[in-house]
Amino acid sequence: MTPREMIAHPLLLKELASQARRPGRPGWTYPGPGWFLVATLVPALLYLVQDDPSAARSYFLASALFGLWLLALRSGLYAATSMASEVRQGTFSVLLSTPMTVSGATAAKLTACLLPLWLEILVALPAALLVYSRFGDVPPHLLVAVTAFQLVVSFLFAGFGLWMGSLLEDPERAAGTVRTLALVALPGTLLATRVMPDTMVVAGLTLWALLVWIPRIRPNQAIPSSVLALVLLLLLPFLPVMSTLGQDLRELDLNQIHPLHAVQSLTLPHPADPNHLALLEGDPDFEELRARGPKHFNSSPQNLAVRVQAHPILRQRLEQAHRRAGLQRLLLLGLTYGLAGLLLIHLAVGRARKCR
Repeated sequence: MTPREMIAHPLLLKELASQARRPGRPGWTYPGPGWFLVATLVPALLYLVQDDPSAARSYFLASALFGLWLLALRSGLYAATSMASEVRQGTFSVLLSTPMTVSGATAAKLTACLLPLWLEILVALPAALLVYSRFGDVPPHLLVAVTAFQLVVSFLFAGFGLWMGSLLEDPERAAGTVRTLALVALPGTLLATRVMPDTMVVAGLTLWALLVWIPRIRPNQAIPSSVLALVLLLLLPFLPVMSTLGQDLRELDLNQIHPLHAVQSLTLPHPADPNHLALLEGDPDFEELRARGPKHFNSSPQNLAVRVQAHPILRQRLEQAHRRAGLQRLLLLGLTYGLAGLLLIHLAVGRARKCR
């Protein structure tokens, strides 16, 4: 099927018309294009008013962080409500009486939900390139990479929304579940890892899933999940003393797989943060600078980081290595999220076949 035939497909046109006729829902719980305009225009206008090229990256990443969360929320909400409505109305059984398959109908529904959102992002990209690259110091490839990463996260949450819609068969319950997950898994987890150990965050998320999420989507599993939550609470004080498991939990870093943190980490390395110096391992100039430390300077990592920042060549290499590592992380996470989204869509299609 050619792209032109795909765009002109009757089912896709029907889904797009259905999305356009969907009644608006005022309030923050169903954010629309107005929220996207706020996330895009406000940081850009603030940056243009400030007129400081060195601040372009900070304003762009602030816009990208809020836009990423908003795009994930909207993708999941639209896909969940659309899929739940179809399952509840039993239209999949009608589709199967035609040459259309459940997989084709799900693909059309996914495209109809994501196409308007992705067009918003792609239309805003040239403006972002003009503001943050032409009038600022943000590299164009960084803007393009973050935009592509936003689209992949949107695909992941849309897949989750389709799966939730096929499971719950109720638009309001499906939307509430997706909305809660988007709040807890994205900004909630990012903020929690700043104030408590990652082990406690994982334990809290597990307890929330056992006591709140599973009973919501599977009411008949409420008692078994509550028992598992009680067992986890009883075992929680003993986890740190378990040698192998305790060591693994202490080394756990949720930020390595967190989409918001992946975008946030693209900021320039802090001048006095010695944790970024590992990016310069093997650099001849860096090794020479470090070798002179015990003889002439304080050899602490903090002092070494200050001397690296005072070295123009090493500072530039550190920024380049930091940017390269951030882009590689975006690529790896993007591939992982894409595969996870495909798996969720496969589960949604399998569930829809059982509901016919």
